[in-house]
Amino acid sequence: MGNGLDVLSAEQVGIRDSDGDGILDPIDTIPVVTVDPWPPEVTHDNTPTYVGVAEDVAYDSPTRTDVTINSILAVEYQVDHNGQWRAATPIDGVFDETSEGFKFTTSPLTDGGHSIVIRAINRSGNISAPLDAYYDGGENKLKLGGWRFGAYTPGVGGAVVNGGLVIDVTAGPARACWYQDLDGATLRNRTVRFEAEMRKTALMDQPAPPFTNPYISLQVRKGDGSWIYNFGGILNSRSLPGGPWIGETRDILLPQDMITLRAMFCVWNATPGIGQARNLLLRLVVPPPPPANLLASAWTWIPATAGAAGTRSAGIYSIDVASAGARGCWIQDLPGATLQGHKVHYEGALRRSVAMNSAEGFVNPYISLQVRQSNGQWQYNYGGILNATAPPGSFGVVAKDIILPTDMLTLRAAYCVWEATPGVASGKDFKLSQVAAAQEESLMAETWDAARPDTPSSLPEDAIAQPDEIIRLWLPMMQGR
Repeated sequence: MGNGLDVLSAEQVGIRDSDGDGILDPIDTIPVVTVDPWPPEVTHDNTPTYVGVAEDVAYDSPTRTDVTINSILAVEYQVDHNGQWRAATPIDGVFDETSEGFKFTTSPLTDGGHSIVIRAINRSGNISAPLDAYYDGGENKLKLGGWRFGAYTPGVGGAVVNGGLVIDVTAGPARACWYQDLDGATLRNRTVRFEAEMRKTALMDQPAPPFTNPYISLQVRKGDGSWIYNFGGILNSRSLPGGPWIGETRDILLPQDMITLRAMFCVWNATPGIGQARNLLLRLVVPPPPPANLLASAWTWIPATAGAAGTRSAGIYSIDVASAGARGCWIQDLPGATLQGHKVHYEGALRRSVAMNSAEGFVNPYISLQVRQSNGQWQYNYGGILNATAPPGSFGVVAKDIILPTDMLTLRAAYCVWEATPGVASGKDFKLSQVAAAQEESLMAETWDAARPDTPSSLPEDAIAQPDEIIRLWLPMMQGR
């Protein structure tokens, strides 16, 4: 062996290489990494700090106290599996002991989910199992718990792999679910959007009656303690065996008497195979805030003919027509460049004292938009005219959404009469606002609180990864689906 000792003597003093990796057993040890305390997984701090300990685990002695002569060489971390390992800082200034505290703060992270992987390396070059952390800086994230796994029959297990959920059926018919509970009282009578991407390795469908696995659904516990299963319907996977990920989504209006809302990813009476889900999201569909009124309180009266006068009193703009055939408008101009290509909503409440229609049958009063283009020309009544609809003597609201052109310099809001017969037209509560899309908030936590009764037997190749910490959890049998 080159050390002057025979094999037996050498092994008695630890000079042996049991696994043939070129590293002698006393220093062929593996470090472990822990983080304590964990920073919040859902936070508005986009530079989270992690503090922990890397420790070299002594080689197991069959007869004596375990002792290591190895030491920690480095602790590193990586964000979003980008292949760039960054060095953590040793608490005492240098990595040179069996147990070393470490600390690091990430560079600024974007809103949304991020994976942070931490590892330790000892002086023999052995690397710890990666420790996976999760950060989410979404502004509207609510951490209301993690995912849990429940198996209701034998022959089925669950695991977290590559940040997704796995249900592995080895013997059917099998029933199992991943689930997450949320406070239903805060979501009563609200609309939520439940979505996920799913796929499977084999045809896992229940044969009779036919039922497609896997699936996602919501369950609702009411004030009397009873459950409504699959509230709003089931979203079955449409992916073919071995096929690509396919997304499913549905908007569901929740009931008024709800105490608990449960999000679920399940198989039911499934035949053998592996079902997977990723990017599971439950979002609160939030109506957009009331849009700002782009119109100012001051309008300008422009008479186009004699016989019409504009007056204002207590927020009501009137057009008094004294002779037939009168024309006139209240107008307000806005800079058009900031609204080019945008959709706007224009509305107002209109009233006439008598029928003020022109001889050609034109209904007065009305509102419309006018556009001055980049060539200086005007397009009148762009997007159409909104004529008064209420019977004489009553206010009636008229409204319309209009997409504006992309070459607009000036946008003019107009409230007019045209070729009107005598009478008094009145208008109030004029609003011009941009039309905004609905907003969404994410409700479900994206951390997995995993229970794994059985290890998945044959995960797809691209799903192999270090599993997160495992706990065991059993649920009572659900009554129906």
